[in-house]
Amino acid sequence: MNQEREPRSSLRELLKPGNFSVNAAPRLRRFRLLQWLALCAAVIWVVVGLNLSHQFIHHQLHEKLQARMDELNNESQFSLRIFDQNLHQAEQLSQTLSFEQSTVNLLHKYRELNLDLNAMELEERRIAIPKIPGREELDSLYKQLATNVDATQIILLDPLGYLIASSRSGDNGAYLGVRYHTREYYQEALIRGKGRQFAIGKQIPVASFYFSTAIKANGELLGIIVIRLVTEEVVDFINPTMDLTLVSSSNGVVLASSDPALVYKHVGRGLSRPPLIIDYQRIFKQQEMASVPFEEIYSQHGNRLWSWQGERHILARGYVEEGDFQVFLFDNVSTLFTSSNTYWNFSFATLLAGLLIIILLERSVNFSQQRKAHLTALFEANRNLSSVSSELYELTVTDALTGLSSRRYFTQRLEDAVQREHRQTPAMPRSSVQFKGLSLLLLDLDRFKLINDTYGHPAGDEAIRSMAKICQEQVRPYDTVGRMGGEEFAILLTDVTIQESKEVAARILHNCETTTIEYEKHQFTQTCSIGIARLCRDQTANGLLSQADKALYAAKNQGRNRFIFF
Repeated sequence: MNQEREPRSSLRELLKPGNFSVNAAPRLRRFRLLQWLALCAAVIWVVVGLNLSHQFIHHQLHEKLQARMDELNNESQFSLRIFDQNLHQAEQLSQTLSFEQSTVNLLHKYRELNLDLNAMELEERRIAIPKIPGREELDSLYKQLATNVDATQIILLDPLGYLIASSRSGDNGAYLGVRYHTREYYQEALIRGKGRQFAIGKQIPVASFYFSTAIKANGELLGIIVIRLVTEEVVDFINPTMDLTLVSSSNGVVLASSDPALVYKHVGRGLSRPPLIIDYQRIFKQQEMASVPFEEIYSQHGNRLWSWQGERHILARGYVEEGDFQVFLFDNVSTLFTSSNTYWNFSFATLLAGLLIIILLERSVNFSQQRKAHLTALFEANRNLSSVSSELYELTVTDALTGLSSRRYFTQRLEDAVQREHRQTPAMPRSSVQFKGLSLLLLDLDRFKLINDTYGHPAGDEAIRSMAKICQEQVRPYDTVGRMGGEEFAILLTDVTIQESKEVAARILHNCETTTIEYEKHQFTQTCSIGIARLCRDQTANGLLSQADKALYAAKNQGRNRFIFF
């Protein structure tokens, strides 16, 4: 008792060949419960995984598409408001000019002349019209007004549609006498009193918006005032950097676009019914009507998707207030589907990884079952060997009774610490009281044999364990406490002064003396003696141990329950 434990069994006995015999294992069926479980797990994994992936990915896609669609609708409404505002301002300007007194006076004078322009050729009309009194002054007025309000042209037509005044009449008289009675804005002004139309100019083929207002006196038509604005001024809300913006007529012919190549093309039957080819040729001066290759792919969560240039787009469209023009805004959402494809790829990879794991687990378990019988003996031998090895290592490093370091392990730690201390260059002399170096404490329980004889060896074991606990509680975590054998202990203190070493010894003496040990019905106290040694220059570990042992012997001889420093 009170000594280190010996190994319970001999390693040589454990490793006898007879302990490692392997018997043949019975063959297992190819398809059994394990394979059924693996198959069910794989099916459940795939079905649940695909369902959850489908719900998650489609939910994410729906949320993102809806957010983009909301943004696009807001942008569409904003563009329509600007478009409507531009159209309304031009109409207001046309209506305002219809009350301009100089215009009304000229029309009255023109009516009094009773010119029959229908009976004249174009050249004759160009000679007759400039003779109208006040016409040149009105042309100058129109020219000044056009400059002030940023209008491309201001035109005055007689009741038959002949141009009799213009802000551009000075341009070689190219517009005078030309008849515009076939234009929709003229016909609408005759019927409704006002009209507007997109058209390409007769004399100068520039795409423009025309806004007309009838001028009447006493219910009788005197003439029609027309404001002409080039397309860019009316659709100034189109941003060329946007994905795709189209402004079209009510029948879907593109009037303006962020992509100039699409102008005068039809948006396609999927978006609008095309006009008659004869009307298209008359208005847009094009021989053939091409279509923009927009193709509806499918409806995704209520959002229609369109294909253009190989990319997926969502569409927001709207009509101006009177319904004669419309705006299309396309937003490329291919990146959203690319993200969805990435999610699907990740999902498939996860499913495949899960299936692979299931297969590997099944194969691993199957292999384990197949080889279990063959490996049972070897496993048992390895387990025994591992147990013995662990036990031997524990006995080598740790004291079985106290859990402290064993004598061999403590001695090794002491030698390492001594070598490390000698390699360092001290910052001050070792004799200085402030020098922090290496101290060794050897402890021995006083009259321990009396405890064994009085209370029994189990009580002695309890006394040793109590002393081990006291030593551990009074040192730092990185200090080493070991049981050197029987009732003797050793403490290795690093980076301490002599005074700090003595303080540790004093705390141990105090706690040892004041700690009551209880074992069964017995209570007793104990004391100990401590020898302290300080590592000197070029001193070995054995020399330090011998020095501490002498200090311990001196403490015993001087009456015990004390420490002596050598």
